Amino acid sequence: MKLKRLLTAALSAVMALSVCALPAMADDGATTPNPVWSQDHGSITIHKYEWNGTNGNYATGEDNVNQLPGDTSTTPSPLKDAEFTLYEVKDAAWLKAYYSGKPDDTIQASVFDWNTYAEKDTTSGDYKLRDGVSVPLVGKKNTDANGVATFDKAASNQNLPLGLYLVMETKSPDQVTTPCEPFLVSVPMTRVGTTNPKSDWLYDVHVYPKNRTSYGNITLTKMGQVGNSTDTAALSGVTFKLYKFVGTKNADGKINAFTTTNFTDAEETGKVWKQITKASTAAGDNTGSDFGLTTGSNGKITVNGLSAGYYCFVEQSVGENKAFITDQTPHYFEVKGENSQEVTVAEDGTVKTKGSSAASNLEMTVTDPRPDVEKQVKDRTPAVGGEEYVKASDYSVGDDVPYKVTVKVPQALLDAKIKPEDADKFVFEVKDTPEHLTVNDGVKAVKVDGTAVIEGVTITYDANKNLNGGKGFTAKFTQAALKNLVGSGDTFTIEYTAKLLKGADMTTAGNRNTVSLKYSNKIDADGNIVPGKSSEIEGGAVVYTFGIHVEKRGDTANGAKLSGVKFNVYKEVAAGTAGAVVGSDIGITDATDKTKSFAKVVIDDTKAGATQFDLVTGADGTAKVDGLANGTYYLVETATVKDYNLLSAPVKVEINVSYTKTWTAVDTYVGGKLTHHREYTDVEYFGGTSENPNKGFATTTIINRKGFNLPVTGGFGTLLFSGIGVLLVLAGVSVLFSLKKKNKRA
Repeated sequence: MKLKRLLTAALSAVMALSVCALPAMADDGATTPNPVWSQDHGSITIHKYEWNGTNGNYATGEDNVNQLPGDTSTTPSPLKDAEFTLYEVKDAAWLKAYYSGKPDDTIQASVFDWNTYAEKDTTSGDYKLRDGVSVPLVGKKNTDANGVATFDKAASNQNLPLGLYLVMETKSPDQVTTPCEPFLVSVPMTRVGTTNPKSDWLYDVHVYPKNRTSYGNITLTKMGQVGNSTDTAALSGVTFKLYKFVGTKNADGKINAFTTTNFTDAEETGKVWKQITKASTAAGDNTGSDFGLTTGSNGKITVNGLSAGYYCFVEQSVGENKAFITDQTPHYFEVKGENSQEVTVAEDGTVKTKGSSAASNLEMTVTDPRPDVEKQVKDRTPAVGGEEYVKASDYSVGDDVPYKVTVKVPQALLDAKIKPEDADKFVFEVKDTPEHLTVNDGVKAVKVDGTAVIEGVTITYDANKNLNGGKGFTAKFTQAALKNLVGSGDTFTIEYTAKLLKGADMTTAGNRNTVSLKYSNKIDADGNIVPGKSSEIEGGAVVYTFGIHVEKRGDTANGAKLSGVKFNVYKEVAAGTAGAVVGSDIGITDATDKTKSFAKVVIDDTKAGATQFDLVTGADGTAKVDGLANGTYYLVETATVKDYNLLSAPVKVEINVSYTKTWTAVDTYVGGKLTHHREYTDVEYFGGTSENPNKGFATTTIINRKGFNLPVTGGFGTLLFSGIGVLLVLAGVSVLFSLKKKNKRA
């Protein structure tokens, strides 16, 4: 009896499930009934739940909700895909002999200790049979969606025979931090539940082991970057896919890196990366609601409840941020136990921790770059200390206007691989489209970073004027040329001149010189440029031009309108300008201006074989010359009308038109093209003349006055003078005769 009580107590102790294994044998106080078993078979049903609490319920061996782990205020979650392996330790004959009550010194307490049969693998953390232990394998079962696995049939396809069984959790879902300890179950066992407790046999035993689980969370922040600038901004509407590594690690610990050939969006044999689309409490379960994998207004995506394993985000689309390059290079991270960390995975599968983060709530930042292009015009009259190139300036028709295009190249385009068959499909080209301007073409007209001819850069010039009266160019770049140009930076420039054409726009719209940059905008998961995918960015600069309006009247400001009056127009130019004259040579008396240089303005050069310099007033007494830059001008009258005198000196006219500029701050997309640096949203002319303060021209009124005229030859006055002369002659003759007579008398 002492031996029986000792063995019963030992069996009860080792069979009681502790943290993982719940009790499945009769307690120490059970009164074992006579071993008159009513059946020769039974079953073991495992109910598997997640439980990270501390409270547990009493195990009875019966199918009873009260055996669930936890307290009444918490409902545990079933654990799917936990694998259990069942071994037969002792058969029914041995178990009957044990329960017979006969003294048997051969029965050792070690029989009832699971450590006798199993041990923990120090490498994997899983449980296995000890070396040298040979016990019959009954089978393996995985818990279903309800967390249930039932062993009721042996390998011989018969009902589970009576006996003593070892249960081991041989494979756990990824969110399980440690597998449940092995445990022993006797089939049958003395019932300890509510029905005939301690006085009946329980053939269908239910056990409720629990697992401690851990989940990782990640927040991805998507930023946009121009060139290689450190300044970034959040991007909304960017979409991603989330993949998990479901393959098996190599013996050296390496994994199969993510490539276009080893992942799948669905179940597919041989693929080691599987898309995870739904929130789930188990890896790859894909139950629950869809993941929201599109960045919000803050550029963020947050995913919760990830079980342990390797993951990667793969970008699918940049949404409305079409100028940014879609980079499908995977962004890896690992959820491991109680922490998560960002990692890198080399092409050979080597995994390295990126940084030192080990927080359970991992945060990672992913940046999409884009190139940039900016067009500027040289400031014709820069302020002291001001910028040499600006967004807008004013020039005269016929001037060669200097332009500079600044191009930024992101490192992603330089590092991207190009398949040999796609070598000619890499796109990076700058196209110039001027309005009322024509680019001066030729071998050395367009310079890239100060050099006229660069290997890998092809420059072609427009053969015909575009719809806006201009001729531009296109510069195409190979990837190798870009690498040589930017070196360790990200910027190069294109410089050239364009002539402002007759008919240039004088309104506040100005004359635009637009530049567009077209480039490859997608990189696949293998780091290759995707052919046929491109974006476009547009920018521009503006040239303004103005004019002089002359009104010619006789005698007074309200006098007669004088038509046919001719002027030459002179503009102030830099000393040494070809064809220029000194101000004093054209009659300028102003102490300052008479020493400056002035050049004659061409009024019309469209007539065949002639260039017109004369500005001629029409029937309404007015004349105008357009296409002038701000500056000092003189009108030199070369011909007037009958009865009016020429002007005694040139007439000075100042064009001083200022323009306020409010530059577009927000980029816009039109037809998929990013337009930025587009144009002024607010342009206003001011400072013209008092008569036209808000116009793009200066107005002046010039008065011609009549002179004093001599008498007309052959008229009445001539006859009068002739008569007086005759009388004077006759008087003289008379005086001579009188003097002769006096002399004779004497």
